[in-house]
Amino acid sequence: MLHLMRLYNELRHIHKNITKLCKTHITESERLGHLICYWSDTVSQLQETVYLIRCVPVGTLFKRLASVARSILKEKNQQVFVQTDGHDIKINPIAFDEIGFLLVNWIRNSIEHGFESAEMRCQMGKPPEGTLRLHAYTQEKNIMIEVSDDGVGIDLQRIKAVAIELGLYDLQQITDVPAPEILNNLMLGRYTRQSFRTLGIAVEIQTQLHQGTTLKLRISGETKKIVANEDVRLPSL
Repeated sequence: MLHLMRLYNELRHIHKNITKLCKTHITESERLGHLICYWSDTVSQLQETVYLIRCVPVGTLFKRLASVARSILKEKNQQVFVQTDGHDIKINPIAFDEIGFLLVNWIRNSIEHGFESAEMRCQMGKPPEGTLRLHAYTQEKNIMIEVSDDGVGIDLQRIKAVAIELGLYDLQQITDVPAPEILNNLMLGRYTRQSFRTLGIAVEIQTQLHQGTTLKLRISGETKKIVANEDVRLPSL
């Protein structure tokens, strides 16, 4: 917070000098250029600081998701180990809200339909206990969140059939659309796709039948510009 106030005071000082130059009609373009560059740099620092202040540790989200998972597992009497890591990675609050609902539904569906019985897993050479992993990490300027399991995987041919049944595609269209894209459209819905696109959130689903499924979310570092300017109120200069 002290750093934020220092940046604000810097902006006020720069604004005062630029105003003085304009009022006295000084044509010192080089000096004015330096002031503008300094102002721009200070604004960038202020934006970064506001972003960091408003960010939320992904561990907060993972704790909620793990609780949902364990509650469902208890109801269904299933054996699935829930693993989480990357708790200290911070995500912006807008993305936090947007992806939270999606991940709760994904995990619920994964547990209810995505794992074989302990007996069947043993017959397939898998450990009797399934694994559901929530993993967060950074990749360049992006934040990555992955939810993976070692369950039954998704039958992509069945997904195409469901898409036709729901009227999302006809027989002619569906032959030209990759199965992962159809799966994304079924999972997200139009509103969520538009919202994610606006926020710079990309979704990728990787699945292999009888091996498991991974949901990948990539949150672009550019979303910090949205967060830093969202509902920020500073006193007038």
